[in-house]
Amino acid sequence: MKREAAAEFVSTNVLGSQEVQEALLITRSRLKALVDEHKLVPIKKLQRENLFWADDVEQLKKQYLKDKKSNLYKNLKAAQ
Repeated sequence: MKREAAAEFVSTNVLGSQEVQEALLITRSRLKALVDEHKLVPIKKLQRENLFWADDVEQLKKQYLKDKKSNLYKNLKAAQ
């Protein structure tokens, strides 16, 4: 795989911790709890960063949007 193709693949399919927090409207501690509970599994753990599959994050986001008790659901409803 060429470098450009790999870079494009990673940029569209892999999210860092901060991007996950923004997508799910959660704090760093909540992200850690999701990882500890195995609800979100990093594809790679680095010293100060975890990398996640974008599809896994999107699936979790869909689950939270269905749960009316979730903060994501409440925050998005409040923004409307």
